[in-house]
Amino acid sequence: GGANPSSPVRLLDIVRAIREERPAIVHAHLGPSFHWCALASVLERGPAFLATEHASANRRMAFPIVRGIERFLYSRYFRVACVSEDASRALVSWISLDPSRVAVIPNGIDLERFSPAPARDSDPVRLLTVGRLSATKRLPLLMEFALKPGVITLARLSEATGAYRLIVGRGEVIKAPRAFSGTTGVVRA
Repeated sequence: GGANPSSPVRLLDIVRAIREERPAIVHAHLGPSFHWCALASVLERGPAFLATEHASANRRMAFPIVRGIERFLYSRYFRVACVSEDASRALVSWISLDPSRVAVIPNGIDLERFSPAPARDSDPVRLLTVGRLSATKRLPLLMEFALKPGVITLARLSEATGAYRLIVGRGEVIKAPRAFSGTTGVVRA
């Protein structure tokens, strides 16, 4: 398996993380974590599985034979967040996904509409993010941005609600998330 994100070992890593951390939500962001999390949802039914879709077109869409597989994988997610109306329309059209299961969430947060909710109980919300930790993901920049005043991020949500995030992944920036542990709501990386 090693650090290969396409290795089936990643499925075992995700299942192990779910069993150890018992997250309320498992969020998959792009492939192959999207594929492994969909398969993990067959084995672990406790958390809600959420996926983010960025593309209005991808290489898989060129192969009709893949459509049935993708339809199954997307069906494992209780909701798919698309970053644009175009991405939403393309996904719904390509695999005949029920539009009520798709939410368009443009990149960014409207600070006038959203603010941290007060904690409801002593058990913190846990969010598991699965993905390849590469320079192209710009995780250190995201963590740095999370520290800026006025930005509603997991760091600020964790201060208000006790929420925290577990990052599961491998890649050339694996040490970067560890450097931010405890400062931005990341408890373990």
